[in-house]
Amino acid sequence: MGIPYRRGYLLHGPPGNGKSSLVAALAGAYGLNVCVLNLAAPELTDDRLNTLLGNLPRRALLLLEDIDAVFVGREPRSPAVKLSFNGLLNALDGVAAGEGRVTFMTTNHLSGLDPALIRPGRADRHLPLGNATPDQVAGMLRRFWPAWTDAQVQALSAGVPGGLLSMARVQEYLLERRHDEAAVGRDWPALVGTPCPTRLLLAAS
Repeated sequence: MGIPYRRGYLLHGPPGNGKSSLVAALAGAYGLNVCVLNLAAPELTDDRLNTLLGNLPRRALLLLEDIDAVFVGREPRSPAVKLSFNGLLNALDGVAAGEGRVTFMTTNHLSGLDPALIRPGRADRHLPLGNATPDQVAGMLRRFWPAWTDAQVQALSAGVPGGLLSMARVQEYLLERRHDEAAVGRDWPALVGTPCPTRLLLAAS
């Protein structure tokens, strides 16, 4: 049908909710490699980018992390960035773009991205990965303490408003108390009452 044989995914949402981990999990599930490319590297020029993408190994996922940290609109965020915006667009789906490639891009700030970068053909699917929901918190509690009853799990998870805490914050809280089961419930109000530090930073930026 003349459709280029490649696919692009944009994973967006607050930090600490598994954007990069999702890519690693997919690679593990299908026996693929992950090639991580830092677009802000000072030595990365348009020509260098095309060379690297042309030499991607077979059965590999391409991961471009934190693409919002590279460009502000279409301008480089830092003088150290040598890659041009047009060079990035052409590398993703230009005439010389390779076939058989699956690309993942991640960002914490979807609104700051130029529409040309995330249109279909470059980012065919946009997948939001938000902060923890009560159901996700319940799932993590069951993973740490599978012997807990549904009543024990629900008593804690129901008190977490959706969007308040990142999954990483909940996981760290449970890891800190993995040898003190009683402390999980005892300290729970402090967890729920303290927004995730990264959420505070994002709100202030």
